[in-house]
Amino acid sequence: MDGTHELSMTLNAENEVEGYIEAYRPSLTIRCAKHRPVVYVDTGGPFETVYGEYDKARVRVKFDESAASQLWQESTDSKAAFASSPERLVKQLSESTVFRFEFTPFQKRETVVTFDSSC
Repeated sequence: MDGTHELSMTLNAENEVEGYIEAYRPSLTIRCAKHRPVVYVDTGGPFETVYGEYDKARVRVKFDESAASQLWQESTDSKAAFASSPERLVKQLSESTVFRFEFTPFQKRETVVTFDSSC
């Protein structure tokens, strides 16, 4: 209504994650509003708690062969995590063909989901 342009795109993971109650296919969303990107991964369930880090999710991101551990901001419903450096993540996504996102679901083992970022 105010003339602001917004763009968002979502990419579903190639694999599902066993959740607390049922399986879920995570999704990667990139949203651009007011010339700033927001990137998050919706995992469908809560993350394992990070000791001493309120509302943070410890994740590992891997682009093709380059991997890094990061702390992302958990969503208020605890089912998604927001990238700490969204501009850099968008650039890395644009330069890679495979994006892997590793996280630990609540009371489960580390889980890796794969996204085809070659689109």
